[in-house]
This record gives sequence, C-alpha cells and structure tokens, in this order.
Amino acid sequence: MNRVKCKEGIEAILKLSSCGIVPPPLPPAIYVSGSAGCGKTFLLKQILAEIGVDVAFVKANEIYSPRLFYEAFVHGIHQATGSSAKLPVIGDNPASMFYAVEELLAAHHRPVFVMIERADLFLKNQQDASTALTQHEKFVKDHRLCVIFESRVAFHSVIYPKSSVTPVIFAVPEYSQQEVETILRKERPADISDVLFHNFIQAIMGYFYLSTHDLRLLKYVVKEQLPVYAQPVLDGSVSETSAILLWRKIEPIFRAARASLFLKSSEEEENRIIDLPFFSKHLLIASYLASFNPPKTDKRYFLKNAGKLKKKRSFRGPEVKQRLIGPLQFSMDRLIAIFESITETEDRSISILSQLRTLVRLKLITIASSDTQILQPKLKCNCSEDFITKIAHSVRFELASYLFDNV
Repeated sequence: MNRVKCKEGIEAILKLSSCGIVPPPLPPAIYVSGSAGCGKTFLLKQILAEIGVDVAFVKANEIYSPRLFYEAFVHGIHQATGSSAKLPVIGDNPASMFYAVEELLAAHHRPVFVMIERADLFLKNQQDASTALTQHEKFVKDHRLCVIFESRVAFHSVIYPKSSVTPVIFAVPEYSQQEVETILRKERPADISDVLFHNFIQAIMGYFYLSTHDLRLLKYVVKEQLPVYAQPVLDGSVSETSAILLWRKIEPIFRAARASLFLKSSEEEENRIIDLPFFSKHLLIASYLASFNPPKTDKRYFLKNAGKLKKKRSFRGPEVKQRLIGPLQFSMDRLIAIFESITETEDRSISILSQLRTLVRLKLITIASSDTQILQPKLKCNCSEDFITKIAHSVRFELASYLFDNV
C-alpha cells in the first residue's frame, strides 16, 4: 500500500481509532477537518482501504436538495455493499432513505462507512437532511452504519445539529514548509539533476509558498514551470549552478503564472459582459448618467425642445470631473425619468421596478440612503466606466453624447 507522505503520525492515530471501532459497535459519526490540499481525503481512503471495510462516497457540493442527498446516500450504500436488489423510489422525507438503508444493511451483514465530502456545505445548506442523518442510529439497528464528515471547516465553526450526539473529531494539520519541500522533491524527473531541481524547488517555495500552501497547486506549478526553468541549462547557455542567472530568466514567467493562478485574471474575465434583459441594460445606463451628470444638466440632455440655454459665466476655478470624485446619489423618480427619455417609453409597470430590484440585488446599483427612508430612497450606480461602455455598446447607445464631463 502507498504510504501517505509526511502524515505518518495522524495516519497512525486514525488507523488505531478505526481498528478500535471495527467490528461494531460503530460511532454514529466521525468528523475529520483540514484545509484544502492537506491530504485528508486521500488519507481517509487509504486507511479505510487498508482496514478492509465497505465505503460509500457522497459529494455534498453536487447536492442542492434533500431528495438528491437521500438518493445519493442510498445509491452509495447500494454500490458499496454490492447488492443486486432493485432500489426503491426515494421520497422527499428521510424515512424512505432509512427504510432502503435498513434493507441493504440487513442483507449485507457487515458495517458500512459513508464518507461525505465537503460536509461543511452539507451541514450548512441541508439542515433538515443533516439533522436526520446525524440521528441515524435511531433508525438503523445494531450500529452497522458510520458517517464520516470530511470538511474544510473546523467542527466548532459548522452548524452541527444540537440534538445529535457529538461525533468523534479529528483535525488533519497542514503540511509544513519542510514537508512540502520533501514531497515536491519526489517529483524530480529522471533527466533533471539533483542540483538543478534543488535550485528550482527553492525558487518555487520562495515565490509561490507565500501565496498558497495548497500542495496540489504547487505540484501543478512545478510540472508547468520546470521545462521553462531547465531549458537554458539543457541548451547549454547557462550552467545549472548559476541560480541567480536562472532566476532572472524565470522571474517574469513566475510573475505571470502567479497572477493567472491566484488572482484569477484572464482576458475572458476582463471582456465578459453580464447578460441582462434589454430594459435592465437601459436602467443601468440611466443610473450611470444620474450618478455622473449633475441634476441641472438633465434639461439639456433629456428634455426635447428645451429651447436655448443661457451660458453663465463662472468665476470659480476649474471644476474637478465627477468621474474622479465618484458617483452621486439620485432619487428613483430621476432614474425613471432618464430611463423614459433614453428609451422613449412611458412604461412604469411592475416589471421595470422588479428589474431595478434585480440590479440592486446584483449590487450593480446600491442603496445609498438609510433603511428608514422608504418612500424616496437614494440610489447610486456601482459600475465602472468600462463596464457601462460595454453595456451601452451592446444596445447601440451613444453614451459619450450624454455625459456632462466627457473627455
């Protein structure tokens, strides 16, 4: 069996504990927590495979309703036990789940472990199903079922049902920096010398370890960047002992890799436009114009046959452009008036107000007034100029012609 690198201590504790509870009676639940990439899932699978028990797996991040969880739970036990019986129809209540589980375990005559991955999401989003599951010992006889909650959140931070028995708790620690280096050195290809790979790992740890401790990401970075780092050495242009010269060549590539990995920046994300209904886009444009145009300019831009406007001589200094100051607050009446002007409609139906509410929920428009100001709330546009320009371009609206301080 493959050993779990740098986890011998916690592996021995979990193995002794598991051997002590097999055969029955099993504890109702075991809660194993640890950060992403610390090896807890692989560790549990290795231990359960060595003990030789039947294990079912349920991924909580793929479940969004109690019925889906009940079906996945029963289907996982059905596969773990190797039963050939036809599964009954699972309803929206936990009783149908426990009835099917009891029948499967009665014919199997062996205990079954069910491991729920990302259990913190399950305990948070499916509280009814989690309350029933954590009390399964009341419905499944002879303690033949044990649920393992695998989570990225510590037990004291999750919403665990208070009416249930506290599970057996284990915390898998993160890899230390020395352990990460030890594991990454195992990834050395046969055609790379020890000296070159040692310098490469030192460069990776010095540049990327402060950004992430996730072992999976670091392994990915090593796999992607090693050919680029070793290319000058393989070409013969740089000696493998010239760590400083190699670092000067690889540092710009490392900088771009770190930005794309951890800042999640890409050209697709920058050019992405949120797909909104036609009138929602015009509401967003109207809110931007109301935020960055002074109210005194509404007559000039949005009123037909406004007549000749008199120019007033100003004795003040040059004004600071509004886009450098920030968005202004505006009333809902002014927003609707600008919207009706640019769309040439007089539709104040409930659909327009519902679309406005959706924009507020999406945080594209924010409420600037207090909660007590219900009748005439003040709003503010929360969109950048580039974003509004793309929205306006998608509906063929000349935004620059309606901005007061347009450059």
